Amino acid sequence: MADSFGLTVSFLRDEPLNSTVVDAMSGETLYEISTTRRRLQHDTTTIRDARSPGEVAATWEHKALGHDTITIRGKANKVSNWVSAKGVFSKTWTVASPQDPGMYHWRMKDGSSELELIHNETNTVVAESHHGYESKGTLMRIDVSADVAHMLDSILLSFVILEERRRREGKSPVADAIAGAGGYTRWANSGGRAGNVFADWEQKSFRRDQVTFHGVRCKLSKWLRKRNILSSTRVLVAPDGEEFHWKEKPITFELVSMRTRTPIARSHNAHSAVGQLLSLSVAPSAVPMLDVILLSFVILEQRRREELGGASATGGAAYTASGTSAANVSSP
Repeated sequence: MADSFGLTVSFLRDEPLNSTVVDAMSGETLYEISTTRRRLQHDTTTIRDARSPGEVAATWEHKALGHDTITIRGKANKVSNWVSAKGVFSKTWTVASPQDPGMYHWRMKDGSSELELIHNETNTVVAESHHGYESKGTLMRIDVSADVAHMLDSILLSFVILEERRRREGKSPVADAIAGAGGYTRWANSGGRAGNVFADWEQKSFRRDQVTFHGVRCKLSKWLRKRNILSSTRVLVAPDGEEFHWKEKPITFELVSMRTRTPIARSHNAHSAVGQLLSLSVAPSAVPMLDVILLSFVILEQRRREELGGASATGGAAYTASGTSAANVSSP
């Protein structure tokens, strides 16, 4: 794949915040990335241009409180203004580079945590990242098209920010939790292997709960917010920004698309007398967002049971797409 790009930059250390970055073909050192702690909960990442000794290409001030800021070749901005997610759990981040008038967006590759940078107008891939694997002797790298080599500072800094955030969320206490134990719940695809985990829920109280979805962490109250203070309806924002409403019925839930005003999912209660399991019917058109639907439904169902003093909906249950399983994929 790298053959279709004009430049490949490699990280000599598998640490986005502290590494030497080189031209993979020539071996020339391009950048030196270092991070220092200026004061408590305030780190500064500096990217120095090795081709112009002493010249700072970019900086990233990351803080526990307040807004993160970046500076590229002397031009400062808030990180949120420069690299912004499309939605709460979006896998796409818009990039407005001060080095190029065009608009771009990083997006996570399907089935992978690697990234690719897309030019919005032409919808072409102009850069893509690759993980390094010590067992294979490969380095973390970014393939960059010659068309955007002039904005390499911006590409490198935006990648470093997104990669560091992905790693930080992946190493959170939530990611190391056991499903259903100690106030944590984990969701995984096909067999529950660590590499297939797509969501974690850190349970405290609804307003303080944290959800990590495909590596992106968010407050539960922000992702599943009440429509208004007196309403039992919860507003769900999908990764692509589309809005849905979970409507609570007397003993079930129904998910309605606000774009089409039609239900796309509906829950069905368990009935032990007839051997019926708790199930969720999902419209075929909504199957691509099954992860989001399942995660949000289980959280709401668990909260409903807690309020009623009932059994857990998260205690190690298996949710699979079959006619006799806990999550039944069918038309509502």
